[in-house]
Amino acid sequence: MLFDDGGRLDLDAHVRRWSGLDVAAADGEASAWIAAAQMFARRLQAECGQLTGEQWQAAVAAWSSLLRAAERATGRLGNEWLLRDLWLRVSLVDSVGPRLASRCSMPDGSWTKP
Repeated sequence: MLFDDGGRLDLDAHVRRWSGLDVAAADGEASAWIAAAQMFARRLQAECGQLTGEQWQAAVAAWSSLLRAAERATGRLGNEWLLRDLWLRVSLVDSVGPRLASRCSMPDGSWTKP
């Protein structure tokens, strides 16, 4: 259920899905997590210009939650989750400029730890 209909979700629905408590214990194949990250990122990129500060915070928290859960479920996969985080961050800065007040990576900085 966690991975069902991801392509049909709008950004708010993605944020709600990946902010839920069940995400932390979620399991799944790497391909399902990769698809989920792609769909979330696509929606965020499409709507990034219209987000309020509060919406940015919620989206960043949900993105971080998705990436943490994906890494827990699948492992690092050759830095797959770090690279997706960095790619999205660069894409968003390119789209909306330095207006981003918050990072897209995990708040504890764990993407940079060995």
